[in-house]
Formats: sequence, structure tokens, C-alpha cells
Amino acid sequence: MGELVGKTPPSDPVPARPLAEYAGSYGNSYFGDAVVTVAGDALELRAGPGPAWRLIHWDGDVFYFEPLSENTPLGSRSQATFDGSTLTIEHLDEHGLGAFTR
Repeated sequence: MGELVGKTPPSDPVPARPLAEYAGSYGNSYFGDAVVTVAGDALELRAGPGPAWRLIHWDGDVFYFEPLSENTPLGSRSQATFDGSTLTIEHLDEHGLGAFTR
């Protein structure tokens, strides 16, 4: 599950901005809050009561993580795309509800 499953990361990705620029709380009227934090040299995403997901840089402002739950099969990759003050979480966006705003 996910647009990036089976794809090879770009050989020359656009660098991410400084990680602290992505950190913060992003709200969503359906799912509640998503919180992005800097953990060492990486970002972590927490959305809901489960564990935080480590975000892996893909290209530019696009990161991904590998969700594991009853709703996502093993091997899934979900994009976390930052666009200005919006964070879109791919696996929550199936019905257009996955955009979170800072």
C-alpha cells in the first residue's frame, strides 16, 4: 500500500530543509493532531495513540514511513508530504481527509 512501494529512491534527491522547519503540531478536524518532532538526525511523526513513525527522507519535502497496523499490510510505505503549512499523510488521505494544517 502506498505510491512509493517498490520504487527506488531518487539517486540525486533534492535535500530536505533543516529538520526543525518541519517540526510542530498539525491539526486535522477528522483525525485530530499530528505532531512532528526532531529526534537526533531524523523526524518522527506521531498521529493518534500509537507509536511514533520515523520519517525517512525521499526527495525535497517528501518523506515516507512504513506504517504497520490492521489497516496497512506489511511492506506498506506512506508518504508524508510537507507543503507550506500543510502536512499530507498518504495512508490517511484515501478519502481526501489526510491533510493536516499547522
